[in-house]
Amino acid sequence: MTVKIEDLKRSIDLVELFGSYGIEVKQRGAQHECRCPFHEGDDTPSLKITPERGLWNCFGCDAGGSAVDLVMKLDGVDVAEARKILLRRVPHIAPLSTMAVKKEEAGERAAPDPSLLTAIFDHAHKTLTKPGCEGFDYLKIRGLDDAETIRTFKLGYIDGSLRDLLPKNREAVAALQSIGFLNDKGNPSFYGCVVVPVWREDGGLGECFARGVSDPRKLYLKGQHGGVFNGKALKVYDSVIVCEAIFDALALYSVGIKNVIATYGTNGWTDDHDALLNAGKARRLVFAFDNDKAGAEGVKRLVEQLKEKYPDLSFSRLKLPTLDGVKDLNELLLHLYAEGLGKDEVRLTFESLLQSAPRIGKTNTAKRSDLALIEQTESDLRFTNCQLSYRLRGLFENSETSLKLIVTAEDAERSHTDRFDLYSAKSRSGFAFHAAQRLELPQPKIEEDLSKLIPKLETLLQETRSAPEAKDEVPPMSAEEEKKALSFLTAPNLLSRIAADMAAIGYVGEQTNKQLAYLIGTSRRLTKPLSGIVRSESGAGKSFLMECVAELTPPEEVRFFSRLTSQSLYYMGREALQHKLLIVDERDGSAESEYPIRTLQSRRKLTLAVPMKNAKTGNIETAEVTILGPIAYMESTTSTEVNPENENRSFELYLDESPKQTRKIFDAQKKAHLLSAEERAVKREKIVQRHHNAQRLLEPVTVRIPFAHLLDFPVNWTRGRRDIDRLLSLVEAVTFLHQKQRRRDGNAVEATPEDYAAAFDLAKSCLEHAWAELPRSASQLLAAIRKWATKEARKLGVQSSELSFRRRDVRQITGLPDHIVKRGMRSLEDLEYVSVRRSRNGGSFKYQLAGQPPAVDLLNGLTTPEQLKEKYAQMNSGTEVKA
Repeated sequence: MTVKIEDLKRSIDLVELFGSYGIEVKQRGAQHECRCPFHEGDDTPSLKITPERGLWNCFGCDAGGSAVDLVMKLDGVDVAEARKILLRRVPHIAPLSTMAVKKEEAGERAAPDPSLLTAIFDHAHKTLTKPGCEGFDYLKIRGLDDAETIRTFKLGYIDGSLRDLLPKNREAVAALQSIGFLNDKGNPSFYGCVVVPVWREDGGLGECFARGVSDPRKLYLKGQHGGVFNGKALKVYDSVIVCEAIFDALALYSVGIKNVIATYGTNGWTDDHDALLNAGKARRLVFAFDNDKAGAEGVKRLVEQLKEKYPDLSFSRLKLPTLDGVKDLNELLLHLYAEGLGKDEVRLTFESLLQSAPRIGKTNTAKRSDLALIEQTESDLRFTNCQLSYRLRGLFENSETSLKLIVTAEDAERSHTDRFDLYSAKSRSGFAFHAAQRLELPQPKIEEDLSKLIPKLETLLQETRSAPEAKDEVPPMSAEEEKKALSFLTAPNLLSRIAADMAAIGYVGEQTNKQLAYLIGTSRRLTKPLSGIVRSESGAGKSFLMECVAELTPPEEVRFFSRLTSQSLYYMGREALQHKLLIVDERDGSAESEYPIRTLQSRRKLTLAVPMKNAKTGNIETAEVTILGPIAYMESTTSTEVNPENENRSFELYLDESPKQTRKIFDAQKKAHLLSAEERAVKREKIVQRHHNAQRLLEPVTVRIPFAHLLDFPVNWTRGRRDIDRLLSLVEAVTFLHQKQRRRDGNAVEATPEDYAAAFDLAKSCLEHAWAELPRSASQLLAAIRKWATKEARKLGVQSSELSFRRRDVRQITGLPDHIVKRGMRSLEDLEYVSVRRSRNGGSFKYQLAGQPPAVDLLNGLTTPEQLKEKYAQMNSGTEVKA
């Protein structure tokens, strides 16, 4: 029977065949690997074997094929002789045509769920960024620990913690095994490896490169390679660097050279590379393969292949300096760092090598004026061609109707710089005229270059404007930090601990105000956050209270301003204020933006209609700008009079201005200086970090108040309609802060009567002041005058209302400055708590107390915590609750 060559290839055990030639083969995950016998210097195994497909391939050279190809190369024989050698190993082979192709009972094996893959690599990324991670230490050794690079490409590390995330059902496990992410036993193939996921344009996983931390493993997923590492570079840049390995590309990216992609070895150019190159902007490829024979042959072979497909492309080969132990870009990076160079110096060294990279062959249509973008920073761009380099500054400061730039045209020795608008033909001509004289070049050539810059710059501007807004970065939290934060949130006396921590960082006393201010800050995560106005005289500590709250709030969730202009909130970005704590230092600083702040408090979003010119039609059209809320808000003021529209949206926090509180502050300030500044800073940092971590652990849950229908409220005060809503929101804020201690049903936590009691105690004085007829300062002044008058009247044997007194007497009684006394007496006079008699001929004012009205319980009708506890107990026992 004649044996077909396909049947012969299928029947040979490739791993065993390699072993029969004395080549040691090791299994790494789903693949096998060994040192390539066909090229020198293969210290780390680069030959990969896929037994189930009967194929082998070396990523260091072009060697690869089937069992027949291996025998031909090792024994130096032709196909016929190689076939005979293999037939002696397996004499009885059933033809493939007579064998039934076994399929899985469930049909075609499904690909892994994309959301599962995303979750896996997100977990690996978080693992890598945790303190003490072996993977991060390995990247640091390789010089690849740049935070932006790790974040951009979601580099990760696979350790035992991934097992908790892996699926348990057979189909999902089989799908992960089918791509080689899990081995036959269901364990991660890349355990103990740094992983670099490579995603396709459609969002699917194309490849995953894994590098062993404790051994020199280089692993990929099963099957053909897909996706292009940093493939967007082919879309953005005219000149793109092509590296042989992903770590070499990471080396360039980590120092700021971002126009770089990677292949999967010298023979690793894929269809995805072709697709992106064909659709992108790249007109020049600079190959930065390893500085060895395999690298040189790989570049030569790939250039010949690409020339046929892309005749307009130009090609260059980066020449690495001849240094001991330097074969690739990553090794050169480490060498430069070891020489004491900084990141910017390393980048300049790489750029110098790239600029001097020699051309490979000739292209059919490469002209002198084909400009390529070779450098881009936050402020500068640099384009170049064979003769000239153009450095541009100020591009991203332009509107859609101008291209005003500072342009420098330069060659190796001379340069010409001017500022002009590229859209102006007259300006372009003037620049070209002077540059041509300076650089001794034809003026039309420079004008042609400038004209070609316009569409390139327009594309860059468009990409920048359409880029998504940058998100605030949240630093990783270690397991120990998370444990301490959770312990803090589950403390039974949480509110007291918060007040104690605020005292420890310098804000003593004011127990109620500290707790209420902190709750206002954490309420930012709720649907209806709280607001607060801190009121006191100058120097009493208003700003310091808000600064303490801001300091204990994670920095990515707080915005602290000294002043807000009338339009500033409308241009902060659509989500810049969403669920943030907004603080304005003084009331005067937010007066201009009073209306938009109120709108954010009530409607929880801002909408602005603005006239804008349509760039395409030239017509003026109305555009809508939306700023999303909600926000928690705090401000401070010394004024006794606040706009009622602002007042009834906020809790008013009156600071304690008594001598007793002043004494506490003095004692705390003196006690603090018993420690050194460094010791105080360390103590403060521990407290601040604990609060940041604790608030980051708070989940965005909703709050349900099961006893809300049992609460009664006073109906005498119209503004109570808003005050009661704020009281219920305060209950929600207390429950939200205690969410780790409350019963949870899905995404909702349930408030308890204890939460209402805490909110009632904190809001009681605020509500009393809000519903009182007199301002708080005037009320305190009246109480001091009545106390003095009662004492004096008793001495003189008269009624207190018969006594006369002047403002000087009040100043002596209270110790308050004249401007406060004057303001308070005016309020008392207006509301007829005192009568005033003016002396003739411009004499002084004399006051008398009016009759004392009966005391009024301002909170009468508001359910107390004791009443709620009784009603709640009746409700839970099934007893009818009386109104």
